Amino acid sequence: MKRITTNLWEVTKRHSIFYICFVSYLFVLLFSLLFNIYNYTAYIAELRTQKDLYDQVMFQQFDEMVNSELNKVDSLLLNVLTDTDILRSVSSDDLVSSHQLSKTLRTSILMRNYSNDVAGMYIYFDNNDAIVMEGAYYRAEDFYRQFVDPEKISYEEWHHRQSELFYRQYEPSYSGDLNEFVLYHTVYGVYGRKALVAVTFSLEDIFRIFQNSFFSGQMAFQITDASGEVLVSFGGENFEEADNRYIAPYTSSRTGWTYLSAIPSKIYDSAINELIFRTILVLLAELAIGILLSFFFARFNVAPVRALYARITGQGYAAPARWKEVGNEYKLVNSHFESLLAEKDQLLEHHNQVVRNNMLLAVLNSSLALNEMENGYLDALGPELSGPEYQVVSILIEYGNASRANGLERQPLMKYYLMDLIGQGVAAAHRPSFVDVNWNQIAVIINGDSLQGWTNALCQELDGIRQGFESEFDAFLSIGVGGVHGSFEEIGASYGESMSALEYRILEDRGAVCAYQDVGVREAPKAFYPVIDKAKIKARIRAGDGPGAVALLDNVFERISSNRMDLPLEVAKCLFFDIMGMGLEVLSEIKLEQGSSYGEYLDMLFACQSIGRLQRTLNHILLEICDSIKKGQSNRNQQLLERIDGYILDNCFDNSFSLVGLADHLGLTPTYLSSFFKEKMGEGLMDRVTRLRMTKAKELLCSSKKNVAEIAAQVGYASSGTFIRGFKKLEGITPTQYRQEQSAGKEDGKRT
Repeated sequence: MKRITTNLWEVTKRHSIFYICFVSYLFVLLFSLLFNIYNYTAYIAELRTQKDLYDQVMFQQFDEMVNSELNKVDSLLLNVLTDTDILRSVSSDDLVSSHQLSKTLRTSILMRNYSNDVAGMYIYFDNNDAIVMEGAYYRAEDFYRQFVDPEKISYEEWHHRQSELFYRQYEPSYSGDLNEFVLYHTVYGVYGRKALVAVTFSLEDIFRIFQNSFFSGQMAFQITDASGEVLVSFGGENFEEADNRYIAPYTSSRTGWTYLSAIPSKIYDSAINELIFRTILVLLAELAIGILLSFFFARFNVAPVRALYARITGQGYAAPARWKEVGNEYKLVNSHFESLLAEKDQLLEHHNQVVRNNMLLAVLNSSLALNEMENGYLDALGPELSGPEYQVVSILIEYGNASRANGLERQPLMKYYLMDLIGQGVAAAHRPSFVDVNWNQIAVIINGDSLQGWTNALCQELDGIRQGFESEFDAFLSIGVGGVHGSFEEIGASYGESMSALEYRILEDRGAVCAYQDVGVREAPKAFYPVIDKAKIKARIRAGDGPGAVALLDNVFERISSNRMDLPLEVAKCLFFDIMGMGLEVLSEIKLEQGSSYGEYLDMLFACQSIGRLQRTLNHILLEICDSIKKGQSNRNQQLLERIDGYILDNCFDNSFSLVGLADHLGLTPTYLSSFFKEKMGEGLMDRVTRLRMTKAKELLCSSKKNVAEIAAQVGYASSGTFIRGFKKLEGITPTQYRQEQSAGKEDGKRT
């Protein structure tokens, strides 16, 4: 072994580069070894922690499955505790001799059949020392002999436990099934009598799932109750070993059961030792391969390594044949480097554009100091902000439906086209720098000489660009032009002025160009703030008078339009939101018909960004609402007339009939009722009643022999005098004369 090592040393030391590579390989391998030792140490600790967490999670899932079964048992128990027949049986003196037993048996069958998820149920009646179970009646000792395992509990102890007090207590069953449990609950009747309800359920399926999956093989699993008694145990013999790896127990908040698992440490350590052993084998194999490769390179001078050695030492070397296409390995690497550098240049250019835009945003927001400009960093990124005068233009793009639908593709192209138009129109005289503010807004920083006298020409140029852009695309432009300032630090002030001018589109329609020099700082005209008579407008709307409501609203908008050039921005905003608020009030107070869309009207109002558009939208909404109200009023008026006429026909011949009584019946005021009837029917309401009464009276005068007083009472008059006066006023003669004339006419007809 020593001779082989010596020969290897003699071979490698003659080739210093291979010696260095071999030593470097050993250092790398040593570092890998140390790292693996540290990594595996941390891994073992983490493995144990993860094992603890994994078992805890499994315990929680197991507990949730158990709780799911217990919920079904609780549901059956709740039905039993609230059943009236069960409660009567608890209070009964003699369960057997009374007819209550049959009801109790029937109820127990129904309760048992209520849920197929429980194994059984019985009720122990303390005052009768009897048990009812699924339609059968047992004495206590008979039940014990048939269903209880005597090896688990004696009769005396079992019988004593039936008389104890329980409140939803889960315990193992005393039957032969290890996976069967019982939920005990004591129910009280009158006179202090009580009974014990016991619902039996099995967790065999759940235990089998966990036994066959998670707690399989050499693992142990136990469930203990609050007293420490073992309820269920799988692989319980492992818990008796002293050298065990225990998992922190998990206690159920509902049942109080504690879940515990264990695994022998030797099994746990065996798996870890196997992992360490394999790692050591891999490291030894790597070391052996490294030694063999180093020996091979040094012994036979492999061509790629020899070429690399020659280039590092500066000696010439002919490239292998397979590298003839690229010349040599250096050119190959160099070509790869060139392509990588080209990609880096593209990324850097894109990065510079982003940095440039962010710095211009900082300039607009007055957060970039002048010394940064003097350092030349901003100049290196492209924009020229040398002054001496600066002016900012803010442009807001209102995309149409088609543009919003294709926003990710179409909107950036629209912005680029707009910047190109402005660059062509402005760059001839001054230097523009563009800033992408957000998805629907750009800003233009213009700097140059003689900007003070150029603002009006700039506005005309921008208006032409706006018109051309809007004719080309499905979009609208609103443009605000800031004031001209003479220093770099005041670019932010010009930007703020352009935004203020842009906000003045609230007084214009969309697609307008506003200059700050035209809107500027204004004082509100004295005694001007148009009064919006909401009460009159709402009254017109309720009456269905759409043109009248629109006329009142148009009057407000005309006053705003006439004072538009003198309104400060804050007053304009107040007016805008005041009028919009009035529209929202109308929508919330006026009851819309079924066909109208409240949400659609709200969307139309919220889409308004100028007073002109708000006027058109409100007029459209009010006309539609009034038309709907008018149609609804016509139907309601007809229904009201039918109700009035029906009431008159049914009650007009009663002497207690009155206008006040009719108004109370309909829920209206007498004044409104009288005017409404006269407007719709063309005659007074009491005139119609009098006419009906007199028509009836004339029929009675001709067809009966009753006297005038009787006829007056029959047609609704309290006194014959009132009847006679009313009859004479309507017919021109008294009732008696009318009867005589009618009788004479009949006699003449007979003679004829």
